[in-house]
Amino acid sequence: MRTTTGNDGPTDSITDSLRRDILTGQFPPGERLQEITLARRYGCGRSAVRAALVELSSEGLIERETNRGAKVRRITVGEAIQITECRAALESLVAARAAREISDDDRAELAQVITDMRAAVAEERTATTRTSTPYSTGDFVR
Repeated sequence: MRTTTGNDGPTDSITDSLRRDILTGQFPPGERLQEITLARRYGCGRSAVRAALVELSSEGLIERETNRGAKVRRITVGEAIQITECRAALESLVAARAAREISDDDRAELAQVITDMRAAVAEERTATTRTSTPYSTGDFVR
């Protein structure tokens, strides 16, 4: 996996790969990140891994402890609340902008998604009435 993007070097690629793996949950909060294991995983040397860990530590994704190594940082309840509040604010701004700039085709597609979702909910309610299981999985993904 020792590829580069643009003018970036291999360390930047490893940093990006490790960041992505942390953010997608492949390395859960609290998990130890051992240099040798990461070097094998990403097909690079330990010095490149060390540089990536320094970068991710400065971004706040991992914690490094002297003589103990690195681990994925856990977020606090307060941080989770702040993230949720920021996300809600950003999502409302994006939704408002999308509403102002929506095309007729996009509006029709959105109307169809709403129709499909209402039908799925109605079908789920009917299925719930017929069975004792109040929850079942439905395919709402387009």
